Amino acid sequence: MKKTLITLTVILGQLSSSQCFKEFSPSKTGRYTAGIKTDGTLWTWGEVGYGALGNNLQTSSPTQITSSTWKNFSLGRHHTLAIKSDGTLWAWGLNNYKQIGNGTNVNQPVPVQIGTDSDWSFVMTSEYSSFAIKTNGELWSWGSNGNYGLGLGTKTEVSVPTRVGTDTDWKKLSGGGSHTIALKNNGSIWGWGLNASGQVGAGNTFVKTPIQIGTDTNWRDISVGYKSSFGIKNDNTIWAWGDNYGGQMGNGGWGAQIYTPTQVGTDNNWKTIKAGGYQIVALKYDNTLWGWGSNGLSELGGYHGTLNYKTPIRIGLDSDWKNIYPGYAATYAEKNDNTMWVTGDQCCNEFGSNFSSGKHYPLAIIPGYCAESVLATSDLPKKNDIIAFYPNPVRDILNISLDSKMEGVEVYEMSGKKIKDYADVNSFQLKISFSELLPATYIVKIKTKNEVRTVKIVKE
Repeated sequence: MKKTLITLTVILGQLSSSQCFKEFSPSKTGRYTAGIKTDGTLWTWGEVGYGALGNNLQTSSPTQITSSTWKNFSLGRHHTLAIKSDGTLWAWGLNNYKQIGNGTNVNQPVPVQIGTDSDWSFVMTSEYSSFAIKTNGELWSWGSNGNYGLGLGTKTEVSVPTRVGTDTDWKKLSGGGSHTIALKNNGSIWGWGLNASGQVGAGNTFVKTPIQIGTDTNWRDISVGYKSSFGIKNDNTIWAWGDNYGGQMGNGGWGAQIYTPTQVGTDNNWKTIKAGGYQIVALKYDNTLWGWGSNGLSELGGYHGTLNYKTPIRIGLDSDWKNIYPGYAATYAEKNDNTMWVTGDQCCNEFGSNFSSGKHYPLAIIPGYCAESVLATSDLPKKNDIIAFYPNPVRDILNISLDSKMEGVEVYEMSGKKIKDYADVNSFQLKISFSELLPATYIVKIKTKNEVRTVKIVKE
């Protein structure tokens, strides 16, 4: 039997940014999550929901979608849109309103290419509708259209991407249940769709095609919740309009709808704002985390008996937050050290395998978010640290022989999930059965008195 000698070093510090998700998002209307890693691979986990994961599985750990590399994605209620690195458009999941865009209303459990164009640059999903922007600034839409949500001037469902108007300066979109707010290259914002609560920013009647909201051209970002809309101007002030049933407007009141953009408070140091289902979260330039609106499921980090916050409240005392990702019933936030934290309600493994179903608060860390870096090995060998692992690849039994006594050995999936734990080994040798494991790459972590060493093992 051939032995493979591998030179190892101590495990790297937790969460190297080069190994984490570079794009991450929970669904704002569903119970699943996705992310693109720095190598361009796309991963999904959470509720199956008619094939929204793209792999016919309900997975508590991230599972890769095909072997392709991806540019960006967007998650609807039960359908997903994504753009590959080559600029082609793909979709999968629920298709009852023709939101997949392949000309049918048949659910699609795995990715299918939409058309043949390769010049797509941005995708956005509403609950049952789909939108995309091309590299030339054109806007396209398809899917559910009962409330004029596609911006095409009709209420007819559309089964393939259809161009919205003739403008070629669209930059970004954000959608809620049945309305959309868009940002153009010149800093103006536009809206269309359902407007019963004033969420489009123009009275309270349906808006059939895109209309400009006000005359300002100093908007730098937008975000849309359920029946509510938000934006940040270049002066770093936050503005809100639409439904205020749960305190979403952040103005200290309840219920009264706001029909035009109105400033939230007087602060002018807001960096980012994002709306989830009914909760709104924002970061300031001092890297503090704030939120308002619904907390009925602890999605703002408080005990769920505190149902709502009418004005922005600080979430925790930390000042090292860098990204925020509110979802349907939870809020995710990423720190400068690349750790991911979550608060809220889990029903379908959308947080991952380390959390039970139910409410979780305050913010708690998600183990394995940057699992490959947590379990990575250094490329620089350390002198005299010789370990024998054989065979590698392995089919049945992996033999480990170390030049100093092992105190413990653990085996991990690449997602960061621990699947084997051998405590109190107190030996120079150990045999580990891989026979019951699926073919894949695994990480074996060996603890000694003075250090921790890791190696990748391939199961055939």
